Amino acid sequence: MLDSGIAISTIRTLIDDVRQLGLSIEPIFIKIGETLAESAADLSGLQQEFAALSASLESDDMERIGLVLGEAAQKSMVLSLAIEGEGDLLAPVTRAVQEVGKPLNSLKQIGSEVGALSVNAKVLAAQVHVAGIDFSVFTQEIGRLGALGSDAVQKTEASLEIVKVMVNRAQDAFSAFGKDNAAELTQVAQRMDICLSFLARRQDASRNAINRMSAMTKDIEEKISQCVASLQINDLTSQRIDHIAVALDKLCHLLEEGPTKEGEYAWAVDFDSAHLAALALTVCTLQKSQFLYASEAFSKEVDKIISSLTGLSSDVWDIHSITKDVFQGDKGENFIRDVQTHAETSARLLDMYVSAKQQICTIMGDVSEGFKAMSQDVSAINSIDADIRVMGLNATFKCGRLGDSGRALGVVAQELRSCSRRTEESSAAVVTTIAPVAQAITDLVDRTNTENSQAESLTTQTETALAELTNLVQTLETSVLGLQGRCNRLAVLMEKTVSSIDVNKIMAPKISSVLDRLSQINWATPIDDQMLETVQDDVRKFLASHYTMEGERTIHALFDALPAERTEISATSAETQSMDDIFF
Repeated sequence: MLDSGIAISTIRTLIDDVRQLGLSIEPIFIKIGETLAESAADLSGLQQEFAALSASLESDDMERIGLVLGEAAQKSMVLSLAIEGEGDLLAPVTRAVQEVGKPLNSLKQIGSEVGALSVNAKVLAAQVHVAGIDFSVFTQEIGRLGALGSDAVQKTEASLEIVKVMVNRAQDAFSAFGKDNAAELTQVAQRMDICLSFLARRQDASRNAINRMSAMTKDIEEKISQCVASLQINDLTSQRIDHIAVALDKLCHLLEEGPTKEGEYAWAVDFDSAHLAALALTVCTLQKSQFLYASEAFSKEVDKIISSLTGLSSDVWDIHSITKDVFQGDKGENFIRDVQTHAETSARLLDMYVSAKQQICTIMGDVSEGFKAMSQDVSAINSIDADIRVMGLNATFKCGRLGDSGRALGVVAQELRSCSRRTEESSAAVVTTIAPVAQAITDLVDRTNTENSQAESLTTQTETALAELTNLVQTLETSVLGLQGRCNRLAVLMEKTVSSIDVNKIMAPKISSVLDRLSQINWATPIDDQMLETVQDDVRKFLASHYTMEGERTIHALFDALPAERTEISATSAETQSMDDIFF
């Protein structure tokens, strides 16, 4: 039996440390596995949610909203162009107001002449009355009708002044309307175009993002598969560590109890102490190589896991970034809210347009009423003129029967008839002037009402689109925020998991300690270097049944090929194999 109590005690301590090392990494890998399982389910859900969000941009509701906005833009521009020519529509009205003043001045002049003729008629009628002929009724009626005519002319002039004021108001209203509302309607069209441009750009971005997401999904699946495959290193390393511990334990049993003819180690029954010491040293050196290989392979796979999880976290942040690019607008909000803001502004401008048009309609209605009042005044003048004409004609006949005594009064009667004809001509001139203007105003009011109806229809359509946009805003904001929140949570989970994977940091000093202690075991019996060359077959007999992994056999084969001063064999020296080929 080999006198190696100190060495055996050291190996026993190493066995406990090696097994404890395998147990210490188990919780970390459980956490990694949980993160991968959660990530795989969530990442698949993220892609589906993004696809659903993208589909909402191509929905029937969105298409209908786009059509409404496009129609609003087109009709707003048409209305804007129509406004530019509306100021010219008042030109006939303004011209009529100026022209109607001339015949009214004539009527006023004729009224003065009728008044003067009425005074002359009274004087001449008094002279004729001396001859026994009474013209008092004639003179009274001429005076009364002359006064009525003058009042009617004054009333017509007053109506004209009112119309002038109203026309000036209409001109101011049209001027302000043309200046403000044309620009506003142009803004409506521009804002609607902005909305349509927004939608088109986001739809294109969404389609491109879907293709990008598809490629990312494949990459994500590959990363997850790599992580899952790398997780096997935990079980594999634990098994390797256990094998090392078992090999060292077997060595301790051999050294403590010694080989017997009936025992497992009958092939070593004739070994002397030097031979057993050489065997023990070779087994410890081989386990050191096995341990080094296992630790290097473990470290490499852990680095792969960290790289894959870091890549997955980056992919998740990419999904978050894509979502922001596609669904958020200029202010970092849901881009549909930007569209909603422009649509709300457009609806407000259209409402202002309608209000301004209604104000103009009211003013033009007042102008129309003013011209109607003038027409009524002219009708009253014509009625009075007819009476004067009849009175003048009757007086002419009477005076003709009186001969020379009625000649002077007959001249007055003739002048009255002449004034009547001139009154008729001037009244006709007034009617001729204002008649087409009244129709022009009616046409203008009708046109304004038509445009108002179009604008109100646009406002209604825009408000309907706004209501649908509001619903879309709420739905998209909820979905986008939910998607981004899940991206944040998942990315942070992966980053925290990566930061918690300090296996290499934890194991490095422990592995170094095990390797140093295996190298520094002191054997009480001197070991002949030549004896080391003869124990290769003995080591194979001792450990062959113990190997269950091809990697262990590979290490042993390489170890056999080394010279007597063999020390360690790294993982890079061993035959490279896939993870699935490692298990024997």
